[in-house]
Amino acid sequence: MKAILERGKIMKRNKGFTLIELLAVIVILAIIALIAVPVVMNIINKANKSAFKDSAYGILKAGESYYTSELLEDAEGITEDVTFTFPNNIEGLEFQGSKPTGGTMTVRKDGKISMAIHNGKYCVTKGFEDEDIQISDDISNCKALDGTLTSLAVTHTFNETSTSTSTIEGEETVEVPACILSKTKCDVGTPVAIKVNATETYKFYVINDDTTKNEVTLIMNRNLGEKVAWYKDNDDTTNKETNSLGPITALNYLNEQTSNWDNIPTIRSYIYDNNLNGTNPNGYQKLKIENGIAKLTSKDGATITEITEVSRARLLTYEEATSTTIGCTGSVDSCPEWIYANLSVSNTTEMPYGYWLLSASTANSGSGRSVSYDGYVYNSYVYDVISSGGLRPVITLSK
Repeated sequence: MKAILERGKIMKRNKGFTLIELLAVIVILAIIALIAVPVVMNIINKANKSAFKDSAYGILKAGESYYTSELLEDAEGITEDVTFTFPNNIEGLEFQGSKPTGGTMTVRKDGKISMAIHNGKYCVTKGFEDEDIQISDDISNCKALDGTLTSLAVTHTFNETSTSTSTIEGEETVEVPACILSKTKCDVGTPVAIKVNATETYKFYVINDDTTKNEVTLIMNRNLGEKVAWYKDNDDTTNKETNSLGPITALNYLNEQTSNWDNIPTIRSYIYDNNLNGTNPNGYQKLKIENGIAKLTSKDGATITEITEVSRARLLTYEEATSTTIGCTGSVDSCPEWIYANLSVSNTTEMPYGYWLLSASTANSGSGRSVSYDGYVYNSYVYDVISSGGLRPVITLSK
């Protein structure tokens, strides 16, 4: 009888956990998870980062081997810098490890190498004069340490299968013209369908065809985005802005609007001198774009402003608009219709009635040049958001 009572007491004591005990266990497990998960993820991230860095070393060695093999074949080696663009334009490179999803590596003719490559998560950079490579999590600004490269470089490809339907509702574009496909000279004003990324196709017009470089420059047939000031500072309500630092606001906005145009290459090299002939007493002096990084130099040559984002497009210049090929003479309806089409006929909130040019006014330090709905080139106040125009991207592509 005593034994039976003892067994009953044991069974009573082992009937299970109480609710408080279960909650305590859950809390303890949650605390362990909070501590363990970040540690495990950190270990995984470090492993992935290390693996990509090892791959970058392999690519660097491949670049060195490429230079050596060229030197063995010819005592002069390579006579000009060679740039490899990942992931596709890497013929001649042999390496182990994962292939970068974007970026470039340049082998200079003296054998020094610069690189900026990424795998969508990590960025590896190295300047020509650097002994070692650097790795970071910032792929949005993945450029070589000497500023000579950008990982966002791409090559646009024209082909017969390019779509002829615009992604703008109700608007039809045209197929890529024969002059592009055959690499012959295109007439100014020739319409071209450009697929700027995987999902967007827009209509552009040829404004210049440089047959010596086999490059074509085009302007979009309508404004991109909303109305924007040419330039405004943090105190724009005082209306004290001038054109002395150039179209900072407009260019920043243009870069933001075209940041997803990954079928369009970054601007490799472009210089616009707003006072080339010494005839402009007002306005900024120079815009310089190297490998997508744009800087504006003020008229006194001292103030330099770097444009944020990477430049894939620019604005039309006053000199281009008034050239003999385009023909905007400054009077009403002087521009060809395709240059000023798709603009509002009045100052409305629905659609900009003009678009900004890259050029500052020669007569008024508070004005920038713009093309209006009536085909007239105006001087418009740079700070006035209410009457400001839109932006019509200009791009240059290899045929």
